[in-house]
Amino acid sequence: MQRHDDLQLEEYPDFQRREWLVQRVGWAVMLLIVLGAALGLFGVGPLSEAGAGTDGRLAVDYERFVRFQSETELHVRLSGDALSEGRATLWLTAGYLDGMRVSQVIPEPESVEVSGDRLTYTFAAAPEATEVGVRFVLLPTRIGGRTGEIGTGHGPGFSLNQFVYP
Repeated sequence: MQRHDDLQLEEYPDFQRREWLVQRVGWAVMLLIVLGAALGLFGVGPLSEAGAGTDGRLAVDYERFVRFQSETELHVRLSGDALSEGRATLWLTAGYLDGMRVSQVIPEPESVEVSGDRLTYTFAAAPEATEVGVRFVLLPTRIGGRTGEIGTGHGPGFSLNQFVYP
């Protein structure tokens, strides 16, 4: 503590330096939060856009960060080996769908089968079709991380990773 007797003023330079440091760290944290929000860390934006697949059979576009009980979509494109005999098949792991409510599937599947930990969707496709687009409208029912896989046929799938904010 420094005391200036002629001004009757007390100073605490160590405390003042610590306070300035805390203020600047707070400003930096606020700037990072605003920058992250602008880039999509808390919703729509480049950081939130994700994809999986693109192996010639399957391509998926989805949001990495979603909100609890707010609709989100999986956009799936099936082509190549995923299409055969006027049908397109696609599977999702039950663990991923366990924390989601499927509001709508467009187009409507011909059938949905449960086998093991997978739900297999079968869609009608024109015999001459080279690609089929499917859109899943999902409603997250649990907060936290969601992981799962999506694929075609009996082969390995591609990872889906999402985080559900409150």
